[in-house]
Amino acid sequence: MTKLITSRKSYTCHDCKGKINKGDKYKKTSKSIGSPDKWSAAGDGAGFVQHGFRYTVAVCQNCS
Repeated sequence: MTKLITSRKSYTCHDCKGKINKGDKYKKTSKSIGSPDKWSAAGDGAGFVQHGFRYTVAVCQNCS
Protein backbone atom coordinates (compact mmCIF):
# COMPACT_ATOMS: atom_id res chain seq x y z
CA MET A 1 0.00 0.00 0.00
CA THR A 2 1.36 3.39 -0.94
CA LYS A 3 0.93 6.49 1.16
CA LEU A 4 -1.78 8.76 -0.18
CA ILE A 5 -1.86 12.51 0.38
CA THR A 6 -4.95 14.70 0.83
CA SER A 7 -4.94 17.34 -1.90
CA ARG A 8 -4.99 21.01 -0.94
CA LYS A 9 -5.92 22.11 -4.47
CA SER A 10 -7.28 20.45 -7.60
CA TYR A 11 -4.97 18.46 -9.89
CA THR A 12 -5.25 16.38 -13.05
CA CYS A 13 -4.24 12.72 -12.85
CA HIS A 14 -1.15 12.02 -14.94
CA ASP A 15 -2.28 8.50 -15.90
CA CYS A 16 -6.03 8.68 -16.63
CA LYS A 17 -6.30 12.49 -17.07
CA GLY A 18 -9.15 12.50 -14.52
CA LYS A 19 -9.76 15.34 -12.10
CA ILE A 20 -8.42 15.19 -8.53
CA ASN A 21 -10.60 17.55 -6.48
CA LYS A 22 -9.56 19.45 -3.37
CA GLY A 23 -9.79 17.06 -0.39
CA ASP A 24 -9.41 13.88 -2.48
CA LYS A 25 -6.57 11.42 -1.87
CA TYR A 26 -3.76 11.20 -4.43
CA LYS A 27 -0.16 10.02 -4.78
CA LYS A 28 2.91 12.01 -5.82
CA THR A 29 5.18 10.17 -8.26
CA SER A 30 8.54 11.17 -9.65
CA LYS A 31 9.09 10.81 -13.41
CA SER A 32 12.35 11.31 -15.28
CA ILE A 33 13.33 12.18 -18.83
CA GLY A 34 16.77 11.02 -19.92
CA SER A 35 19.37 10.14 -17.30
CA PRO A 36 19.25 12.84 -14.60
CA ASP A 37 22.12 11.26 -12.64
CA LYS A 38 24.48 11.39 -15.62
CA TRP A 39 26.70 14.46 -15.90
CA SER A 40 29.52 15.21 -18.35
CA ALA A 41 32.04 18.01 -18.72
CA ALA A 42 31.39 20.53 -21.47
CA GLY A 43 34.25 21.64 -23.68
CA ASP A 44 36.22 24.89 -23.28
CA GLY A 45 35.75 25.03 -19.49
CA ALA A 46 32.06 25.90 -19.80
CA GLY A 47 31.07 23.63 -16.89
CA PHE A 48 28.98 20.49 -16.70
CA VAL A 49 25.97 19.24 -18.65
CA GLN A 50 23.16 17.19 -17.10
CA HIS A 51 21.66 14.56 -19.43
CA GLY A 52 18.08 14.59 -18.11
CA PHE A 53 15.76 15.91 -15.43
CA ARG A 54 13.12 14.76 -12.92
CA TYR A 55 9.66 16.13 -12.26
CA THR A 56 6.76 15.17 -9.98
CA VAL A 57 3.23 14.30 -11.08
CA ALA A 58 -0.05 13.67 -9.29
CA VAL A 59 -1.76 10.28 -9.68
CA CYS A 60 -5.34 9.69 -8.49
CA GLN A 61 -6.29 7.08 -5.90
CA ASN A 62 -7.75 4.71 -8.52
CA CYS A 63 -4.55 4.69 -10.65
CA SER A 64 -2.10 4.36 -7.75
